[in-house]
Parts: sequence; structure tokens; C-alpha cells
Amino acid sequence: VLVAGTNQAFPEYTFQTYTLANGTYSVCDVPAGDYDVCIYKVRYPVQQHTATITDGGSATFDASFNAFSWTPVSGHLVSNTTWTNDNVYQLDGYVYIDSLVTLTIEEGTTIVGDYPDIALLVVSSGGDIQAVGSQYKPIVFTSNRPAGQRQPGDWGGIVINGRAHNNRGAIANGEGN
Repeated sequence: VLVAGTNQAFPEYTFQTYTLANGTYSVCDVPAGDYDVCIYKVRYPVQQHTATITDGGSATFDASFNAFSWTPVSGHLVSNTTWTNDNVYQLDGYVYIDSLVTLTIEEGTTIVGDYPDIALLVVSSGGDIQAVGSQYKPIVFTSNRPAGQRQPGDWGGIVINGRAHNNRGAIANGEGN
């Protein structure tokens, strides 16, 4: 578990501490002030809050959290869907956000491709994706392979199809039409 913080008034004042436990953590010898604090578990953010560190230069953070659930996703999303940051979503093959469907991805959510298969998130023409991460809770798209074994091409990426005119005056939707 990583506990990281950045001083709100002086961003150059930061701290990081690591531990293998799930519970309450303390930091010491950091400048006083209000800090944006994020708790990470295996690279994935699990908590974010603000903490005031007093002149003593120490603070305690409660970093208890539930284990992540792994949710496989495949085929077509045919109704509005929200992916939450307490799950890791594993794309199995091509996953389509169908027309008139919105996929909302919460900040801090992790989406992994199902290596060795090519995983791809496709936003169909008329479909919508709402995905806004933050500094401490980024939305992460990555491979399901362990860190250090990931390679370019482990997952296919995101394809967003529209109804733009091409240079021949015809309308293309990105899927061969």
C-alpha cells in the first residue's frame, strides 16, 4: 500500500510511505499544511481525502478498504452503464458501446485487456463515453499481465467512431461504411 500526499499551498512539499498492511498509517517529519492524500493498493487508488498536518509534522490516515472485484466485460453494452472504481474491469475481446448508450467511468477506475486476446473498447457512432480522471485518481487502461511483463500491444485501445465527412464527401462511421 502506498500513502502519498501533496501540500495544497506548496505542491513541492510531498510525502510517500509504503506498507504491506491494510489499516492505519502514520507519516512524520513533513511540513505543516493541508495535504491532498491518496491511498493506493497495488498501483490502484482506493481512497482520497484531505488531511491537515500540524506543526509536529505528523498525521495518521485510516486506509482500510475492501478488496477489488474483477468484472469481466464482453460484447455490446446495450444500456447506460457506470463502471465504478471499486472494480477492475477486464475487457474480453472487442467491447462495443452501442448507439444511444453512455458508458460512464468513475475516476480511479482500472480497465485491463485480457492478454493474450486483443481487447478493444469501441464507441459506436451515436454512443458516448464519459471518463474523467483526476491527479490522484486517474482512469487506467492497461494489460492484465503483471507489472514488468506488460508489452506494447497487450491491449488494443479505444476506438471512437463518429459520422464525420471524409475527403470524398461521403459520411464514414469508422466501421467500413
